Amino acid sequence: MSEDIASGIYLLVAGIGLCTTAAKVWAWRRERSSALLLIAVSSTVGAGAFLLASPVVYRSIAALTGSQNLSELLVFFCILGFFVLTHVMSLLWHRHGERRSARSILLRPLVIYAIAAAGMVTGFLVAGLEDAPHPLDFNATYGQDPGALVMLGSFQSALAYAHRCPRQSDFAAAPCPR
Repeated sequence: MSEDIASGIYLLVAGIGLCTTAAKVWAWRRERSSALLLIAVSSTVGAGAFLLASPVVYRSIAALTGSQNLSELLVFFCILGFFVLTHVMSLLWHRHGERRSARSILLRPLVIYAIAAAGMVTGFLVAGLEDAPHPLDFNATYGQDPGALVMLGSFQSALAYAHRCPRQSDFAAAPCPR
């Protein structure tokens, strides 16, 4: 796929995501609920991933910052942020019958995500990623770089953690939140 086509598609998806975000923010302004706020923020970071991954924006960030592949780290943070937020929502909304506070429910997962984020940043900083921007082929280009592998491994480990569904059988049995 050419970078021009990829940019067009990614920017279109980002635009659609930002329209969803605007609708959720509008709804949140009428009804100040934490659910709407979490959905709006997750929609924002989801759209942000597509915006930052579009080659035209990716290359612009490289030119502005001098860090050729900084956008890749930012894209990974947006994707991870989306998964963290959906994990947080599932933990908060499916604690049927639990008496634990939100803080005690979220502490362990958020610590795990913070460790993964630190691994991503560390991997990015020690990797040799400064040759040129690679908006469409980052993983293939840097798949042999140890630092990039730490970054990718930390990212993928965090996504794997987000996908694991603790007490999945309880989720199926729990009533939907109101």
